Amino acid sequence: MRRRRSSPIITASAQERIRVVFIIPTMTRGGAERQLLELLRGLDRGRFDPTLVLFSNKDQNGWYETSGAVDRVLSLHIPPGGNFRAQNVPTLALGVMRLARILRDIRPHVVHAFLPAPAVIGSLACRLTGVPAFIVGRRAMAGWHRRGSAILTWFDRLPLRFAAGLVGNCKAIAEEAVELDGLTLERAFTIYNGVDLNVFHPGRDEALRGDLRFARDDVVFGVVANFHHVKRHTDFVRAAGEIRKSAQHAKFLMVGTDQGTLADLRTEIHERSLDPCFAVVTGTTEPERYYRAMDVYVCSSALEGMSNSIMEAMASALPVIATGVGGNPELVTSGETGFLVSPYAPPETAARALTLIAESGLRVRMGERALRIVEEHFSVAAMVRAHEELYFAVLNKSLCRYEQQA
Repeated sequence: MRRRRSSPIITASAQERIRVVFIIPTMTRGGAERQLLELLRGLDRGRFDPTLVLFSNKDQNGWYETSGAVDRVLSLHIPPGGNFRAQNVPTLALGVMRLARILRDIRPHVVHAFLPAPAVIGSLACRLTGVPAFIVGRRAMAGWHRRGSAILTWFDRLPLRFAAGLVGNCKAIAEEAVELDGLTLERAFTIYNGVDLNVFHPGRDEALRGDLRFARDDVVFGVVANFHHVKRHTDFVRAAGEIRKSAQHAKFLMVGTDQGTLADLRTEIHERSLDPCFAVVTGTTEPERYYRAMDVYVCSSALEGMSNSIMEAMASALPVIATGVGGNPELVTSGETGFLVSPYAPPETAARALTLIAESGLRVRMGERALRIVEEHFSVAAMVRAHEELYFAVLNKSLCRYEQQA
């Protein structure tokens, strides 16, 4: 018989709730954070006992409010920024030791890490403490955070050695982990994001359109995404220049938080003489309002996982023009709910936009189909239910494997 691991294994009886620890750097407003918040709110408290662990809980301006969603919010008291550069290794090591102390105290059955750095810290701490089931949560394609670096790639793959499973929010992420990282199929899972249909819903806000200087007959193309180079807002601006050559009643809206590219984008808008037809909104806490000022949603990203903004736009009954990258083809059916275009191809985006300008009925039909798809396949309830089933499945499998090795 094989020797048992020195760390105490934690088992679950039929009567007790499953203790789940979630790890994420902060709860600042963003796609991964919103999905985790919805998951915490929706978990069945009769069966699950969640704890939220953050890298730091300081400076909570612009954060999601977690009160009422989870009772225990703990901090590792380490900086949430940065990556796996050599100078950050001591901080990561400190995070592992502090998390290990937390896990020994809580004795969770499942640990679910959201995003790369929590996955590294979580995998090592779970290994030290004998947590039965550790789950890696990936929210983006590998190129987003590895950036062609051998060191970042090594760190990103490390947690998979100890994970009971990886869950991606689109099939493209799970399939990439199998093909690129050698993850076995039985440990690769897909759980789509969920959209709160009480928050994101159809409707046209004429008052808001007026505040943004859009006329009733304007056709407004919009994007909701933080101003980061990978989102390729510059391609959106260049497509706008092409569209305006043929359609003077086309207008454009960009909503997001600046992550380094907004100043250059404003310069490009000005140099292309597009200032009168552009509105830029930064730092909003109510992105749902701005979908109701749009007629068409555009995603020009070079990399995507499962785009929350595309799902939100579809829930708002908008047709979508999106680059065919990552999980976008799993959301947008070209010719049915919008159009898929090539990345880095503003003229292609402009051509599809002109089709939707010319055919208002097509915009309506595509938007209605998009809404139906979200209602049927991408609800918050379905997302929560899938996670609950995943936790039971990986925990049972991990415990069975442990007993076989004993």
